[in-house]
Amino acid sequence: NFRFVGGQSCENPELGGLQPLGASGSVDFSLRRIFRLGSSGGLSRLDASASLRNATDATVYDQCGLPQPGRTLQFQFRVW
Repeated sequence: NFRFVGGQSCENPELGGLQPLGASGSVDFSLRRIFRLGSSGGLSRLDASASLRNATDATVYDQCGLPQPGRTLQFQFRVW
């Protein structure tokens, strides 16, 4: 996935006006796989996923002066 945030303006009291924040973008990757763990009873399936968010470690602001997290690697396992 590619996410794009357009240019923004932020009220900055230290400057006494609006401060422009440039446009930015980030790239995310994810993989997901469902495995069968045996017989068809309870807890017989495993859902495993891995994702890399903001792979380029870009600085992305979603609010004035508050950056989103940098590069983040996430693993998730779910059994049902």
